[in-house]
Amino acid sequence: MPENAFSRTGVDEPLLLLAITSNEESLSHFREIAASSKWKLTSVCGCAEARQIFEKECFPVIVTDTALSDGHWRDVLETCAKLPESPLLIVTSLHADELLWAEVLNLGGYDVLMQPFDRAEVTRVIELAYAQWTRRSTRRTVSKESQAGTAGMSASG
Repeated sequence: MPENAFSRTGVDEPLLLLAITSNEESLSHFREIAASSKWKLTSVCGCAEARQIFEKECFPVIVTDTALSDGHWRDVLETCAKLPESPLLIVTSLHADELLWAEVLNLGGYDVLMQPFDRAEVTRVIELAYAQWTRRSTRRTVSKESQAGTAGMSASG
């Protein structure tokens, strides 16, 4: 089993994961993994529900089906890009192929998981995405603090 992302990042809070799926089998796999890990799993069935939940909570990692009842993974990616702390998007597909993988990566998604899921692969991809999001978020914070410090020095000087 891969090293837990929390031990690498020093984060004690649970990994917030949003699953956008109406596939009960997929959801069952995510629930099973979350139950034995330090993940807090939230699930919704489609784009509209996801947009509502984005107003209340920030998710570092989102896993979505390619096709949703009211949209597509591209719609989710577009919504994520507009968020202040843009989450990393992982797309799941029964028919994952090189074309889908290339499209997801080229448009700004993080990765593609093929169904049926391999527990170790799901865990590895989600925890690596979380670690990348944490590093990116930390860099933004440091950059903002640095810019604020520079601006403060200019104003006083």
